[in-house]
Amino acid sequence: MIKGDTSGKYLELLLTLLNASRGKEETPATQVFSDVSKLYETQTEACFTHVLGSSSHSHRMAIKDTYFTKYKVSLLDTVNSKFTGDYRDLLIILVTDRAEYFADRCYKATKGISTDDTKLIRIITSRFDVDLEDIKKVFFTKYKKTLYE
Repeated sequence: MIKGDTSGKYLELLLTLLNASRGKEETPATQVFSDVSKLYETQTEACFTHVLGSSSHSHRMAIKDTYFTKYKVSLLDTVNSKFTGDYRDLLIILVTDRAEYFADRCYKATKGISTDDTKLIRIITSRFDVDLEDIKKVFFTKYKKTLYE
C-alpha cells in the first residue's frame, strides 16, 4: 500500500520507519553524539532517513537536544532549511516531542469557527492511556488554556 501511494525519499523514510527494530532502552551517549555529528556534517536525505528513521523516540529527542547544544542551531531549523514536501513534514514530526505534536494537533482541531470533532476524538482516545496527561500540560503551557476550555 505505501509503496503504491508514495515514492522517492518520502517512501524510503516510511519504509525505514516500518522496518527498523527500535527498542525502548536508553541509547548510549556515544551513539547520540555520533548520530548528531553525522547529521550535521552530512546533511543528506540518506543520512537523515537512516539516523532518524531507525531511532527510537527517546533517541531522536536526545539527538535533537544534543544537536542544539553542540551546534547552537535547532535540528528543526536544519530540517526546514534543507528538505521540502512530505519528506520534510515527516522529519519534523520525528524530531518533535510527542506531547507537543499532539497538543498542537488538538489546538488546530479546536481553533476556528468549528471544532474538528473527528480529529479531536481520535487524538484523545488514542493517547488516553499513553501520554494524554503530558499533552494536557504542554497544551496549557503553550496556549495558556486547558483542553477543557
